[in-house]
Amino acid sequence: KPTINSVTLSPVNAVTTFGNVYLANYSQVKAVVSASTSTSGVTISKYSITIGTATNSGTSSTISVVPTIYGSSVPVTIQVTDSAGRVSEYTQNITIYEYFTPTISSLGINYDDSTGYNVVSFKYSVASVNNINIPKVCIKRRTAGASSYSEIYNANMFSSGDTIVYNGNFRWGDTYTDASTLYEYQVYVCDSTNSASSTL
Repeated sequence: KPTINSVTLSPVNAVTTFGNVYLANYSQVKAVVSASTSTSGVTISKYSITIGTATNSGTSSTISVVPTIYGSSVPVTIQVTDSAGRVSEYTQNITIYEYFTPTISSLGINYDDSTGYNVVSFKYSVASVNNINIPKVCIKRRTAGASSYSEIYNANMFSSGDTIVYNGNFRWGDTYTDASTLYEYQVYVCDSTNSASSTL
């Protein structure tokens, strides 16, 4: 059987904010494998990596796959096959965090007679990624039928200064409106890499 001398795992993330963490359905889990065989005339013919149902294989000793599962102890299995068809296997557990694109639901705009404000409200959800993925809300407005929107609100989602809110209800009153004018709004909820938007 081939000998697996070493396996080095690392995450490949397109966004540096996420650093060295593994994210389900986003990060590539990269494996650099060192393997050898002591049998004369036999060579290493295939490397494979498997995480849950996600798998990839090839002839290169550097191989990667995007995991679809998450948890605090997820097994990553490396297999090395030689030209005689013999297989060696190595398993290492890693922490993979849940990740999903931000979502917006229940968007509504209501006119508040008591204040004269258009009140924008909606529900949102953002993956926390171990509390390093900071959500941001952006609201844009235009007069109905205008060609472009102007940004009127942009802020990170914090509560009491330091607590990040990943799932919640958002409500904000637009003070600069005219009751006789019809307005259209665009709402964005962003994280470090993706955004969800809705228009009303």
